[in-house]
Amino acid sequence: MIYIDDSNLIQRAVDSDQAFHVDIRATNIKSVFLNGEQIRHVFYVDLEKGFLIRIKTDIECRPVVIDGELAHEVLFGDVTVEYRE
Repeated sequence: MIYIDDSNLIQRAVDSDQAFHVDIRATNIKSVFLNGEQIRHVFYVDLEKGFLIRIKTDIECRPVVIDGELAHEVLFGDVTVEYRE
C-alpha cells in the first residue's frame, strides 16, 4: 500500500493556484476531468503536474476499503476542471 502525505498536498494547494485539495474550501470547482472524461471522488488535483488522486471505487461505485483505510488511486493525463459560476 502507498502512503499519501496529505499535509504536503494541502500545502501545495495553499501555495499554488494550479493545485486543489478538498480540505481547502476556497475553491469553486464544479467538476474534474481526465482526458475529457469526468472523474468523481477526487480529493486532490494538480493541473500543472497533470495528475489527480481519487478514492478508489468498486464496480458498484462504493469506496474500496483495505484494512480499515480508504484505498486511493493516482491518475495521470490531461487534467482539467470546470469552475462554478
